[in-house]
Formats: sequence, C-alpha cells, structure tokens
Amino acid sequence: AQASLEQLKSNPKITLQGWGRVEGTLRVGHHPGTNEQVVLSEPLRDWSESRAGDQAATNRRPAMLPHLIYDGNAFRTRTDDQGRFAFNFVPPGPQSIARLVPRGGGSYSHSRLGTVDIKPGKTTAVSFGGTGRTIIGKLKFSGDAKPNFTRGSASLNTPVSKLMEALRQLKNDEERNEFYKTNREAMVHSSKMFQNFPATISPDGSFRVDEALPGKYEFTIQPGVPEGQSQTVTFFTSTREIIVPEAKSNDDDSEVNVGTVEMKEFTIPMPQPTLK
Repeated sequence: AQASLEQLKSNPKITLQGWGRVEGTLRVGHHPGTNEQVVLSEPLRDWSESRAGDQAATNRRPAMLPHLIYDGNAFRTRTDDQGRFAFNFVPPGPQSIARLVPRGGGSYSHSRLGTVDIKPGKTTAVSFGGTGRTIIGKLKFSGDAKPNFTRGSASLNTPVSKLMEALRQLKNDEERNEFYKTNREAMVHSSKMFQNFPATISPDGSFRVDEALPGKYEFTIQPGVPEGQSQTVTFFTSTREIIVPEAKSNDDDSEVNVGTVEMKEFTIPMPQPTLK
C-alpha cells in the first residue's frame, strides 16, 4: 500500500493489497517476438504537469505520491520461443511495459508497448505488437558530424523539426520561457500524440526500426550529453519526411526500405533556472 501524509492524518488505517501478475505475448511483425527483453515500470507522468513554476497546473492536479523505484532485474524478463513473458509480484495499479531495443555498447532504448492496469491478487493477460512494419535504411550526415550511436537515443518519431527550428530562433532565456508559456497547450497536445519507435543503428549508419505504425515521421537522434555541456541540447533530424505505408494485406510481412536518409543538426540552448 502507498498513502500520503494527508491521507494518514484523516484515516491512519492502511489496508495492504495483494501483488498482481502479468502474463503476456509479444509479436514483432507477423512473428512471435522471441528472445526479446521486456521491462515493467511505473507509468510516465505528463511532463507539462511537472514544469517548474507552473503553479496553475500544480493547483489543478491532486497531490502525487513519490514514484516507486522498481528493481531493474526483478522487473526485466525475456520472451520464450513463442513470444511469451510473465512478471510476478507486480504492484497493483497502472504499470508500463516496454521492449528493450539494443543500441550498442550494452545500452538500450525503451520501446513502449502499453500501460496495464494491475488488479490486486489477480493475473492480467496482455498481448502486444503484430500491427506495425519493419523499416530499414541508412543515415547520412553532412560535414564532420559523427554522433555516437551507442549513447543517447535514436528513433523514428512524430515530426518535431519545426518545433526545434522555432526553439533555435529564440535568443535568450526570457524568450524561451515566454515561448514555453505561450505554446504550452500546443506542446501538451503534441506530447500526448507523440509516437516514438526506437531504432537499432549499425556502425556504418544502416538502421532498423521494428513495429512502426503507418504514418508520417522523422528520424531523430539525440546523442548523449557530454559532461559540462548541459546548457545545450543537440539533435540530428532527417531533412525529409519518412512515410510508413499500410501493409498490403494481413500477410504482408515485407520490410520497408526508405533508402538514404540525410540528417540535419540542431543545437538548442536550454533555459537555466534562476536562483532567488
């Protein structure tokens, strides 16, 4: 059980709930997702509700309890030869499940599969995947740009380059803070509609994305931030739109080759907190 101080003041009685269990299957394309690593964690919160200084949002939402910290080994498992997986001793309530996509150097990206509402003392059955396409291609960088593929993140995602360009045009922290304030609703909407499909990139720049849903996307890379350079964020974004077509039939398991994808670099200064 988890309770806030305010709840304990009004009612000091705590009723413990039983652990839940998750049994699921994973598909990649039309095939079982075999030998894939799957993780369970607490669901992500709306980033807009936690922005510093957004008192209106703070007043609207109920008091939130601290996140539970999940053991990374206890809540990580591998699918079997049929794509099946299971988690025991799962806390009741909404939980997020993701597939780990390797990006080299022993690091991974989280490919979110969905949120599951766990009932106390019961087993919840889930099924993920089998509805997207496999996308392949090769990245091309202009000039001397050589991002580190084994750090940061790379994905096929809902277009963000126009937002990145608008942010890059802002000259100081005052303009940037005003931009966030003025465009908050649009940014919240974009955040809720955002789709992200992690990519696996080879040293030669060739990439693969599994389970990408039909739609229009950009390819984006955000390298890891070097120590001492946290005042800027660097992105590489594709210069053209990438279209993921619908499958021709329910049996169409073909790969979609998008060819060479040229990447453009964006460097954006980030607002720094003002100490009072």
